Amino acid sequence: MLTLVLSNNLLIAFIGWEIMGFCSYGLIGFWNDKRNKPEVDPMGYEQTNPLLQFETEGEQNTHSGTKAFIVTRVGDAFMLGGILLLFTFTGTFLFETTSIGGIPVDGLAQNANSWWGTMAGWGLLLPALILIFAGAIGKSGQAPLQVWLPEAMAGPTAVSALIHAATMVKAGVYITARFLITIVAATEASHPSPEHVVAYTPLASFGIESAITFFIIVAVIGAITAFMTATMGMVSNELKQVLAFSTLSQLGYMILAIGTGGILALDGHSDPALMSGILHVVSHGAFKALLFLAAGGVIHSVHTKYMSKMGGLKGYMKWTYRVMLIGVLALAGIPPMSGFWSKDSIIE
Repeated sequence: MLTLVLSNNLLIAFIGWEIMGFCSYGLIGFWNDKRNKPEVDPMGYEQTNPLLQFETEGEQNTHSGTKAFIVTRVGDAFMLGGILLLFTFTGTFLFETTSIGGIPVDGLAQNANSWWGTMAGWGLLLPALILIFAGAIGKSGQAPLQVWLPEAMAGPTAVSALIHAATMVKAGVYITARFLITIVAATEASHPSPEHVVAYTPLASFGIESAITFFIIVAVIGAITAFMTATMGMVSNELKQVLAFSTLSQLGYMILAIGTGGILALDGHSDPALMSGILHVVSHGAFKALLFLAAGGVIHSVHTKYMSKMGGLKGYMKWTYRVMLIGVLALAGIPPMSGFWSKDSIIE
């Protein structure tokens, strides 16, 4: 994760991106040697679906890890294609400085012969951005590649908290936000007029239209994911899986905020939605880690992961109840919890 965040080189960032994926495969399938029969959801359809029936819990965990690995690799393949497309036409993997035709261009876009201007000139800015965003879709569990994340709960609780709160799923949000900042910096450098960034030159105008189209796509995918996965979480019976669906919904909300921020920024307005989205990334990481660790304590105590078999635990697990209540209130956006401020800032 640190390699991805600290790198100014797309190729090095992609290497860190892939290493994170390999680590997640091992962590999700950590309990691959368990020989006990897996617990069956009394309210689920696993009992009638042969594809979801496993002889041992270890086999089920291995399946979950493999599924996460394969699904995220689908998005990563597209992302690598986008990175190579950028390199083919710009000759560099760097975020902040490009070299076009051997001439270094500092600050991304001093003229049309730049990272942004070159891709727009070839008509490839939108395809390149979409290909790279496909990697974020897979890693951050956005529709239609959200299927791996609920099953990632097969790993230890600490792994679930790590993947959902601090790393892995936030990587896609980070890379999308970073490209937003990069594109906005490029358009501001390419346009002398602070009032409106559109229609400085035909080339610049085309590039901005492509970028706006991209961020509209980002916002739509985020909105669909947020609504769809929240609905799926309402009918789930597994405790950690409900939290996983809530993570998917919150990630969709963050992606929606970044997409909206990109549209506003490229249309000549300030982009507070981007900062609000980043604020929600930090806020969500705090209360979601709390919820997963508390859920792990509950599952360990009652020896079941299904909520239909739980009940009356408030009197026996008082501190767990209190900390989980705090996390739930923050997740629901109830003031004065941190979730309220970050969500409210996105809405504003």
